[in-house]
Amino acid sequence: MDPIRLKLALKRRPAVDAALRSAAWPVLQAQRLGADWAAWRRGRGAYDPEFAWLPPLQGKYRGRSCFVVGTGPSLCLEDLERIRPAYSFGVNAAVLALGQTGWRPDFYLIQDEYVYLRLEAALALAASSCQLKAVWVGQNIARRFPLPVGYKTYPLHLLDHRLLHRRGWGTFRCSSDCYRCVYDGYSVVFSALQLAAYLGFGPIFLLGCDCDYAQPRTHFIPCGIPQPRDSGQRIIQGHRAFWAFARQRGLRVYNCTRGGALEVYPRIPLEQAVRHAAREGRKP
Repeated sequence: MDPIRLKLALKRRPAVDAALRSAAWPVLQAQRLGADWAAWRRGRGAYDPEFAWLPPLQGKYRGRSCFVVGTGPSLCLEDLERIRPAYSFGVNAAVLALGQTGWRPDFYLIQDEYVYLRLEAALALAASSCQLKAVWVGQNIARRFPLPVGYKTYPLHLLDHRLLHRRGWGTFRCSSDCYRCVYDGYSVVFSALQLAAYLGFGPIFLLGCDCDYAQPRTHFIPCGIPQPRDSGQRIIQGHRAFWAFARQRGLRVYNCTRGGALEVYPRIPLEQAVRHAAREGRKP
């Protein structure tokens, strides 16, 4: 059986999944405490060459808006064409759209190891042909796969999500210092939001973030990664945490997704967001 499908099949068997996680508990707990310690050290000024590329970007794009583009089924290629002049973050299967559109994300993120395994060849091709300007991957991927030259790693902190995902949602945190760490929120979009805020972007417009995995079609371009039906609810809890974080800082976040289950942020039509970005002028 495909290892990805095997993993999801085991997750659907609560007793088996609980037994496996109980057996792995010492390792998972050690990983979490290690991530806490490393984040604390960087927060206290420790130099980490792997992530030293991040501090020079802090606040660099203050005063500019951006789109954070998910891969939900509501997204279409016409949407991507419309946001071409604006800054944007792309994630995961967005790389599969590059041959069908002139849109090029300014920042591309991927952090799920199984998604990376499926998209590795397409991603390498897009990066080598200069279709992607910046490829940022979670450090968990860097630990498992040899990365091409030019990829940058960000310090993804998985919190207790690998331990507690069957007992509520686990802990949610948002990072104001992405050199210290970028917290997991069950979705790479959650990481993109933290990094967008760290770079100074605002307002942030979400597009293609349906958060609904209970329908037959779950992605605008399928990449062969099935999702548990309850994934959307965990992701929405993460968005609630980010919305509280954003409001505390006066950061405006809007949802331009057509339909979907994400009702956390104020909704505005994509046309309005595009007009706002156009008033700022084209990106350099």
